[in-house]
Amino acid sequence: MNMGIPNPHDRFFKETLSVKENALDFVSGVLPETLREKLDLSTLNIEPTSYVDNKLAESFSDIVYSCTFKHAAVVKISLLLEHKSSPDPYPHIQLLKYITNIWDQLRKQQRKPQIGIPIVLYHGKKRWRKGDMTSYFKESDNEFCRFIPSFEYILLDLSKYTHEQIKEGIFNRTAVKMWLLLQKHIFDTKRLERYLSDLLKLGILYYREPEGLRFLESVCRYIFFATDLETEIVLQAAQQIPEGGRELIMTTGEKLLKQGFEQGIEHAKLEDARKMIESGYRIEDICDITNLSKEIVETLKKQK
Repeated sequence: MNMGIPNPHDRFFKETLSVKENALDFVSGVLPETLREKLDLSTLNIEPTSYVDNKLAESFSDIVYSCTFKHAAVVKISLLLEHKSSPDPYPHIQLLKYITNIWDQLRKQQRKPQIGIPIVLYHGKKRWRKGDMTSYFKESDNEFCRFIPSFEYILLDLSKYTHEQIKEGIFNRTAVKMWLLLQKHIFDTKRLERYLSDLLKLGILYYREPEGLRFLESVCRYIFFATDLETEIVLQAAQQIPEGGRELIMTTGEKLLKQGFEQGIEHAKLEDARKMIESGYRIEDICDITNLSKEIVETLKKQK
């Protein structure tokens, strides 16, 4: 049941990784050990900002954290959710733009540049072939390579991991595992249907806590908003989780169905009003027929 809500991936991403414990688990799991040892992850803090501009928004959503390392300097760790279902052939160009956005913002605040560590989460079907920026310029030799920017990024390519590997290893937090499993399966409805019951059962103990039930509601919204799975399939998959969780899924599904129905009615009214405006109906008559307010109809008329 895809309800056409704008960018549900971004919303679920931010709901999950804005929880500090989830962020710590995810960052600890993806950082190389040599880097992790130098960072004081106990100082990890979520920053209320984004460095994704209008152009980058087509490709990424971000959550930004600050963290200190041994010498008490601050680094920024950016979690970047790749929106596209296939790899970008030139990721360094977009990431360089993102990093310079960070530095530009710091410069405007009259602050010194800080190191930025980009962590890219890719959940498309095709494998992401990671290289360095010099690979974009195959005709260049060592003499010219010194003019090419060089930097690293950390990649978590979910196509490299099986369902069981994500479920059993890498991360510890139930919410992080469930979020990543949903990211892995979200573009393949049949595969998601096959694994959904197993995925929901991961949180059986977690759902006993208020935080777990809140997360389950986020899971439900994400599935209903981002996939074409029928409500009955989701409810059937939920049969093996505790009663409170089942009831929450049913209630959430009913609310979202009602919301989608009401949005559909409102959309139909607006379309009818536009057609009546084009046909020359009086504003008062359009209001009487559609039950839309005079202000809305007048706004539609101005947009004509």
